Amino acid sequence: MLQALLAERFKLVLRHEMKEMPVYALSIASGPKLTPAKEDEKKGSGVRGDPGGQILDRILWGTRASMANLAQALALPAVVDRPVVDHTGIAGEFNFQVKFAPVDNNAFGNTSSSSIFTALQEQLGLKLEATKAPLDVIVIDHAEKPDAN
Repeated sequence: MLQALLAERFKLVLRHEMKEMPVYALSIASGPKLTPAKEDEKKGSGVRGDPGGQILDRILWGTRASMANLAQALALPAVVDRPVVDHTGIAGEFNFQVKFAPVDNNAFGNTSSSSIFTALQEQLGLKLEATKAPLDVIVIDHAEKPDAN
């Protein structure tokens, strides 16, 4: 519905295109250290500040989360600076928690937590590797200034 409105109002013409872009590949490092989830748990994943630790520490958590959910949570701006693709090949749902320091945390003198790259290896047995992969991007072919109402 929103696409139709934009097309009508702005004469917007767009298309999807696959483009090779920088990403992080989530893969197995030393062997996964994941706790299988129970069926009666609520699903969820995300990133939050650690209320019990240093003010600038973060916790990446998941409840009944798949590796695709983990990759999505890792791609949040509070964690890494580019998309993350799941190359683990691990199926199922897991509970996890990873404590890490944001990239800019050392600027404030906090070195109590590891970077997300180190924390993933130590706490979950997974790793992030910089690489390139084809991603779906939206290309705007045409747009016009709308007429006054």
